[in-house]
Amino acid sequence: MSSDLLLRAILELYQSVKAAEGIAAARVIFVNELRKVVPFEQAIVWCESSSLPVAISSVSSIDPQTPHVKQLKALYDKSLRRTELVSLELTPKDLSSVDLFSDQCATWISFGQRAGGLLFVTGTVPMSPVKIAVAELALKACGEFIKRQTKQGKHHLFSEIKPRSVFLTLAILGLIAFASVTEIKNTVLAPAEVISADIAPVKSPADSLVDQVLVLPGDTVEVGQLILKLDSSRIESQLNIARAELAKLYVEFEQENVKSFSSDSSKARAADARGRIAEKNEQIGFLERELARYEVKADRTGRVVLDSVEELEGKPVRIGEALLEIASESNLEVEAWMNVQSALPVGAGNTVRLFMHSNPFQPLAGEVRYSNFRPVSKEDGVVAYPVRISIPNESELNLGERGTVRIESGETTILKWVTRRPLVWFRETFGI
Repeated sequence: MSSDLLLRAILELYQSVKAAEGIAAARVIFVNELRKVVPFEQAIVWCESSSLPVAISSVSSIDPQTPHVKQLKALYDKSLRRTELVSLELTPKDLSSVDLFSDQCATWISFGQRAGGLLFVTGTVPMSPVKIAVAELALKACGEFIKRQTKQGKHHLFSEIKPRSVFLTLAILGLIAFASVTEIKNTVLAPAEVISADIAPVKSPADSLVDQVLVLPGDTVEVGQLILKLDSSRIESQLNIARAELAKLYVEFEQENVKSFSSDSSKARAADARGRIAEKNEQIGFLERELARYEVKADRTGRVVLDSVEELEGKPVRIGEALLEIASESNLEVEAWMNVQSALPVGAGNTVRLFMHSNPFQPLAGEVRYSNFRPVSKEDGVVAYPVRISIPNESELNLGERGTVRIESGETTILKWVTRRPLVWFRETFGI
C-alpha cells in the first residue's frame, strides 16, 4: 500500500472513530476498521479499568462468561498487564492458553504509561516491523477516543451521556409529573349478566322422583302451564284399588237393597254398605287431589331457569325442595362480579356504564343499587364482590345477556390508576 493510500486509510479510520457515539462504539469501530490499515486475524483492546477486553474485532458484544473471553482475561493478567515494553511479540507457545490462538503469532502494543493496549493476532506469520509502526501510528491517531479518561484514570461521569438519552429522560420525568397531578375518574371493570330481579322457585309438592320435565331452559311459560310431573305410581295404585273397592261396594249395596224389602237384616247391611260407599268416595277424592299435586304447574309468567333437564329427570326430591326457577322478564337488572384484586369502594348510587357483548358500541347508563361488602366464591372458583346495578332503560336488556360494566368510584391521578394493581400484586406476591 502506497504512503498516500495508507495515510488516507488512517484518516478515514480517525474520522469514523471520532464520529462514534460514545467510547464503547469508538472501540468497536476501531478494532473492525483497523483491518483496512493493517491486516490481522483478530484485534483485542484492553484498558486499565479491567482485565476483561473492552473490544474484540468481529464481536459486537462481549460476554464475560464465554470461554474465549475468560482465556483472554487470563492471558492479559499473566503476560500483558505488567509488561513495560511498548511492543511485544508473542509466540504460539505464549498463546497456548487461548484455544483459538494456540498455533498463531501475535503482537502486543501498549498504551504507554497507562495499563492496557492492543493485541494483534496475525496468524502463523509474525507481524513485520513496518506493520507494527503503522499500527502504532493508527493507535496514536485514534487513542484519545478509545482510552478517553479523566486525569484520575476513570471515565468521566458524563463522558458518554448522549443528547438523545437526556431528552428521553426528561420526557419520562415530565410524563411522570403530568400523570401524578392529572386526575381522572377512578373506574373498575367487571363482568356482568342481565338477570331478573323477581325470581321465584318452583318447589316440590311431595316426596317423590321427578318423572318428566316438560319445559326446556329458557322457555317462556304462562300461569297454569304444566311444567313437570312427579312419579305418581304409588298414588295411582292406591287410587285404582280404591276405585275397585268402590265398585264392589256398589254391587254389595244393590244386592242388600233388593233384599231389604223382605228382611230387616238386609236393610241394616244395605245401610252399612251405603256408609262405606260414602267413605270410599271420600278416600278416592283425596287420592285424586293428591294425584293432581304430582303435576307441577307454573304459578307465574316468565322464563324457565334450569341447568339441565337430564340432571333433573329421575332425581329424588323432598317436599319443599326447589326444582327450578321462573324469572320474570318485566323486572330486569344487572349483576356484576367485581374481582377482589381490582375492587374499589363501591356503593349505592355510583355511576355505571354497561357494555353488552352483543352491542358494545352503544353503552347503557345505570347506577349501583347495592354492593355486597363480603366477597363470594363463584362456581368457577373466582372470589368476587357481587354488585347489583339498575338500568333505567330496561327495554334494551335481554334476560341472560352478558357484558362488561365500568363502575366509577371517585377520582384519582393517572399515576395512581396505572400503578395500583401492579403494587397490589407486588405486595401480595412478596409480602412487602
